[in-house]
Amino acid sequence: MGFLKRLFSSEDNSQGKTKNQDKISNNLDENLDKLKKSFSYPNNQDFKVRELYLESIEKKVVLILLKGMVDNDTIEQHIIHPLLEDIPIRKK
Repeated sequence: MGFLKRLFSSEDNSQGKTKNQDKISNNLDENLDKLKKSFSYPNNQDFKVRELYLESIEKKVVLILLKGMVDNDTIEQHIIHPLLEDIPIRKK
């Protein structure tokens, strides 16, 4: 989480000066564009973006994954499929 805090921070911790960076926006697309730029997407093949539209809540959602850090089959089976099928995700 430290990386995301620095990414969306308005201060430059190295010099204590204020940057012209935006904070986290209420706009999903703006935040997604900022993350894509920071991770050199689509050149960075390890940074994966999966955009979905959930009919049940009439909202666009985005899953951001780092290749090798997650198991794609597990993500598909336990996160994406339940979201798209409107099946509740169990909390442990």
